[in-house]
Amino acid sequence: MDEFDKIEMWIFDRDKGMIPIVTVTPEERSIIGSYFNDGRYAMFSGDSSRLEKYENTIIRDADGKPHKLVTDLDVFETLDEEFPEEDIFETYHELMGY
Repeated sequence: MDEFDKIEMWIFDRDKGMIPIVTVTPEERSIIGSYFNDGRYAMFSGDSSRLEKYENTIIRDADGKPHKLVTDLDVFETLDEEFPEEDIFETYHELMGY
């Protein structure tokens, strides 16, 4: 594994709340991105089934520790309100070299 394969991303961990983890596979990063898209869709539509499909999803960080994602819409909404949006843009700009 190359150091460039390690990317820090935020997740909503079922046991720990909003935490950053270091991911190592594109598949896990894709799952996390889809999870947040589905979670935000669920927030605006009220359709919690978009989150329920992640009930058994486990994301492993760079150390191999498993993380289960929040699938309760009320908890997702609470964590989303606390989410540091500016960190997303800073990270994106750093990765893109802006």
